Amino acid sequence: MRIIAKRSFIFRDDNAPGLVLIRAGASNSPQDVPDWVADTATFRNAVSDGGILQLSTPAAPVVVTEVKAEPAAPAPDASAQKRRRAASQAGLVE
Repeated sequence: MRIIAKRSFIFRDDNAPGLVLIRAGASNSPQDVPDWVADTATFRNAVSDGGILQLSTPAAPVVVTEVKAEPAAPAPDASAQKRRRAASQAGLVE
């Protein structure tokens, strides 16, 4: 997710260690933050009071329900390969 911060913020994920620190940029340049930041109360409050401008929304989770594999190509006949190789070595095939 991309945001522009007018002030500095610290976000903490309750499910993972570590913090995300957002610093207010002098040029108001966009910053990338993890999608979970949008679920925090700090983020919601900052957006509502204008401290953060959200440029893109979090990506929707992709759910794959079924994957169909393509059938494998049949293996070439070993005896046909041997005949082609022998013919090639004998100079019968270009």
